[in-house]
Amino acid sequence: MSLSGKVLVTGGTGLLGSRLSPWLKERGWDVVVQGREHGGDVQCDLTDPSAVQRLIGEVRPAAVVQLVSLTNVDLCERDPHLAYLVNVRSVENIVAALDQVADAHLVHISTDHIYDAPGANREDALMLRNTYALTKLWAERIAMDTPATVLRTNFFGRSHLDWRGSFSDWVAKAMTDPESVTLLTDVMFSPLSIETLSDVITRSLSARPAGIFNAGSREGLSKRDFAHLVAKTLGGSMEGAKDGRQSDLTLDAARPAAMMMDSSKLEAALGITLPTLTKEIETAEL
Repeated sequence: MSLSGKVLVTGGTGLLGSRLSPWLKERGWDVVVQGREHGGDVQCDLTDPSAVQRLIGEVRPAAVVQLVSLTNVDLCERDPHLAYLVNVRSVENIVAALDQVADAHLVHISTDHIYDAPGANREDALMLRNTYALTKLWAERIAMDTPATVLRTNFFGRSHLDWRGSFSDWVAKAMTDPESVTLLTDVMFSPLSIETLSDVITRSLSARPAGIFNAGSREGLSKRDFAHLVAKTLGGSMEGAKDGRQSDLTLDAARPAAMMMDSSKLEAALGITLPTLTKEIETAEL
């Protein structure tokens, strides 16, 4: 796809979208940002099939980057219908509406939350622990009904929003009072920085690899070690923070603990080598 192709970023006013949209524009893409009720270039309730049909018909994007997601895991468990509407129905409506645009490509952002096995999980190593994971996997299957690149990922980096932050933003705030927080030693993950993930999405828009791909850093860390390294990189410390285990927490939804990913399939598809998580922390905007 040429850089003149129009890209619709759904959920473009959120944590990732607010960083991704200007990233794409700076690199020559014609970007249209969708918000639900305010913000963005266009407003649309993606759970409304008629509204999505009108949106796609008016914008006529050459590609869609689908970021909309209900990521509050406990809320998904308490309200599975809401989780279905946001995480599944929205994708159903986008895929159906894309029939109006010949050769349109979908880049759908999914999650590492569908894994829970030691080591680096490959794309077929599924283990679903909660409603959130189930709805995200369901949405992936729907996305694959159209030409699509599905990226299972997790990300961190400085938020440009007042109302929503990433895990690294939480660490930055927790440095002011580390004794009040508990860091989980038994939860392993391999997120990408927002910058690297934005680059991966950009490359996916150009290369259009079809399929489901892990998009994570090499050599992940526990959330405890991640927090300590982020604090050190920021010139601070998490000394005094308590070490804990996920099993010690009281939560509405069960959580996976082993979410590290093997991203070699994506590296081969895009012709890239993804960085280690340590390198990502050292170079990210925190």
